Amino acid sequence: MKLYGSDYEFLKRNVVALFKEYNVTSFPIKPFEIAEKMNIKCIPYSSLSKKARTQALEYSNEGYSVETNDYKWIIYYNDSFARGTINNIIIHEISHFWLGHTGDEDKKEREESEASFFAKYALTPPVIADRILSQFSDAEFKLWFDLSWQGATGAREYYETWLRRPYQGLTEYEIDLLNLNGLK
Repeated sequence: MKLYGSDYEFLKRNVVALFKEYNVTSFPIKPFEIAEKMNIKCIPYSSLSKKARTQALEYSNEGYSVETNDYKWIIYYNDSFARGTINNIIIHEISHFWLGHTGDEDKKEREESEASFFAKYALTPPVIADRILSQFSDAEFKLWFDLSWQGATGAREYYETWLRRPYQGLTEYEIDLLNLNGLK
């Protein structure tokens, strides 16, 4: 599903709000630490019984989150992936919780689009990349932001898009993000 400019701005402001709330002040971010601060339990597929693991993989090859009857959130994730991919899975699932997603079938496509963008921006905000990288190659993005190769390519492409935007100064949330990370 296509998101629009105001949707992206809403999501970027929410990433920064999450970082402020849970004192995320350095990169690469540590999604497991954020989940722990939020009292979200993360359970790797490898810790599940064979039957439960098979069911989890049938439901999602990467991961998913559920809200329990006592209103707690649990993230189940496929720990056979590389760390960069797992980081993306965890922050993607955290975003569902943070954004109040319900998983309703009629909203699912939009919620997945929002969570995907939220994760991309949380893992590699362009304004942070602009301040800390000396080279803007996929390898630099992978190294500095602890990304998968696919994530690094996407981050570099998003950064290049950000550079081409009509520059009207930094937004308030970008300034907040720099200040949180001691980069202003």
